[in-house]
Amino acid sequence: MLVLTDFAFIVNLIKENYCNDNSRSSTDLVVLFKCLYLKSKFKLPDTDLMKIILTDMSFKFFLGYEPEYTDSFDSSVITKFRRSSLKNVGLGNTLISESLTIAKDLGLISRTEIIIVATHIKSKYCKQTVTYIFKRTSKELRIAIYEQHPDACKIFPKKNVTVNYKKERLCTEELIETIRTNKLDTKPAIKENLNLLKKCIKMMLLHKTIE
Repeated sequence: MLVLTDFAFIVNLIKENYCNDNSRSSTDLVVLFKCLYLKSKFKLPDTDLMKIILTDMSFKFFLGYEPEYTDSFDSSVITKFRRSSLKNVGLGNTLISESLTIAKDLGLISRTEIIIVATHIKSKYCKQTVTYIFKRTSKELRIAIYEQHPDACKIFPKKNVTVNYKKERLCTEELIETIRTNKLDTKPAIKENLNLLKKCIKMMLLHKTIE
């Protein structure tokens, strides 16, 4: 990806939305954008991503850091970047355009026009309900735990089979408490999924997007 993709385009795309001097040293825009990519690909909360960057050589290489790099920036920078700097920049269209240009330069396609099947776009990018997000994230957490503790299903609360938000949130909170009480969050994969679920609850309460 690093060989095929020049991420410099992101600088011109969002430089007007980003402040280089806001009471603290600025962070490279390309690095921040790559961090969002890693978050999306590996489904990591901001705090977990920053911890992994300090120890994972593949992450360091992708971000352009030296192996001995240990001076990480605060995870709040990524949160601020995601919420503020990417507003109203037409990021989706730009990424598609850049992808087509790269494919054309490599001879993989002969033209840069594509036909998009709207059904697929809608199924992937339509607004998801709060209940669905909780169900999906809780499921991924349960799977991660079952891989380490196959018998955990015997102590976990029953899954909510309705689409009721309050019931799903209660079930989610019971699941988190069960994991904490039985100390099932000792493995990194479990911690990452657990933190992601906690992040979902926090975000839902912050924005109060109850459906």
